[in-house]
Amino acid sequence: MNLNILIEKLQKIQKEYGAIDCVVSIDTPDAFNETKLEDVDVNIYPAYPNVSFYKVCLKGELLPEED
Repeated sequence: MNLNILIEKLQKIQKEYGAIDCVVSIDTPDAFNETKLEDVDVNIYPAYPNVSFYKVCLKGELLPEED
């Protein structure tokens, strides 16, 4: 998914539900973890001279499972 598609989807959700908290769900074979989104950043990966790759990074805190 690229950034434009992500923004479009988030804008549709905002129109429908208003200002709501954002979380990132990580679905793994052995668990379903929810992460509270706290920040958005851009990671820059230098690859070759004068060439870099850019990726949006969603940073957050893993929500502990309640007993």
